[in-house]
Amino acid sequence: ERLSKFMDASVEGIVFHEDGVITDANLPLQRLVGYSIDEMLGSKAIDFIAPDQVPRAMEMVAKGSELSYESALVHRDGSRIPVEFIVRMAERGGQPQRMVIVRDLRTALAQRARIQHLAEHDPLTNLLNRHAFMERLAEQMSGSRSRERQGALLFIDLDHFKRVNDSLGHVAGDLLLQTLAQRLVALLRSSDLVARFGGDEFVCLLPGALQQVQVEDVAAKLLAALAEPVLLEGRPISVTPSVGIARYPQHAANAADLVKHADAAMYEAKRQGRATHRCYDPLFSQRALAALELETQLTQAIARGEFVLHYQPQERAHDGVVVGCEAL
Repeated sequence: ERLSKFMDASVEGIVFHEDGVITDANLPLQRLVGYSIDEMLGSKAIDFIAPDQVPRAMEMVAKGSELSYESALVHRDGSRIPVEFIVRMAERGGQPQRMVIVRDLRTALAQRARIQHLAEHDPLTNLLNRHAFMERLAEQMSGSRSRERQGALLFIDLDHFKRVNDSLGHVAGDLLLQTLAQRLVALLRSSDLVARFGGDEFVCLLPGALQQVQVEDVAAKLLAALAEPVLLEGRPISVTPSVGIARYPQHAANAADLVKHADAAMYEAKRQGRATHRCYDPLFSQRALAALELETQLTQAIARGEFVLHYQPQERAHDGVVVGCEAL
């Protein structure tokens, strides 16, 4: 009597079975699977478990011990219900039976999936974030098949995007980024990865053994699509992208180097006049390193007072009259 009251009061499903045959089930379990108690009594408990989960359930039954594990039931309408089974041994009517508490995991799994999604995606554009993209890129580059270990990375930076934020505000800038993100996803294949790397930077991974001309064709289409005007505050606004391309394994053996080289190619595209794409060349990295070293040397030279100012007169050649001077 106490057990019956407990079963009726529980919000979780409870089922008793003897040698795999159901002898009792409470109302929450009946609602969970869509069957009445009359339909369940005398049925095999295994018949309500998802077919792909039956082998593991049989293995757990064979152990004959008290345990808990995740599994799945099949509702009367055919839908799959993820659950946790908490198995306990009990005696009822003088007979040893297995009591199984059935916990519905749909809400918990949905919350878990949402948390995982938030951890991996940019909240503004709903694209992958930098951390998640780098993980996927590393996995792709270390793929088991030769085709998986080939591909191209496109690094996209919007030209003069700061002007939009400065003139129209960050709300308009956010709307522009969201629109451009949607265009990227719509243009690429379902197997391609798109991420917002931060600010006005996007990256696209094109896996597979693509020819250079194919990669450049994709880059050209991205340039055209992103440059299309977006209506912001009643006026059409367009920003042009600069795109850098790096391919693996030709240009890099790991994810960090591939991104660095695509970034270098993107800056070369900006140097060449913006609104264009460039494929990585080792000279780009050498030029960037040389510029960094020169900037560092100049900063140190100023700090150490190594510059001296000289004034040099400018004389007219035919009569020697001083017409100006220059500072060196």
